[in-house]
Amino acid sequence: MYRKQAFTLIEILVVVVILGILAAIVVTLFGGATEDAAVSTTQTLVRTIQGQVAYQYSSTNQIPDEIDPAWFQSDLDTHPFDSEHDYPVFDNDAAATSDMMHPAAKIIGQGAGANGSFWFNPSNGMVRSRILDQEDDAENISLYNAVNNCNVDSLDQTTN
Repeated sequence: MYRKQAFTLIEILVVVVILGILAAIVVTLFGGATEDAAVSTTQTLVRTIQGQVAYQYSSTNQIPDEIDPAWFQSDLDTHPFDSEHDYPVFDNDAAATSDMMHPAAKIIGQGAGANGSFWFNPSNGMVRSRILDQEDDAENISLYNAVNNCNVDSLDQTTN
């Protein structure tokens, strides 16, 4: 008599468990790729904006008072860490002094005048990106340093 072969329930469960383990490994390996891409995009945005400030300075021989979004002709990508806006928002900090290289508020939406995803100091032409709160000061400092290619030691630091 011919008997049809089939998988047992135990065999199917073992295969499902193995696939779950493999999926967990893949997600762990590629999970950081999204944040790395966001950091890289933000670094490019900061360089692009800083380059436009330098261009305006070379054209007029003075640092502009503010960043004008029209300079970019809608070619500027959205800020990866600012989910509230479909476009980059600039905080033109008129109160910033020439020795300020970093905003007092480095996290988007936290602190006075921290509504912009980018901070601009018209006294020295410095542009910095703000970040989303990572819930831990060390992670906030690490992310801020990564997106701005700098090395601040605390979230309160404004000079180098």
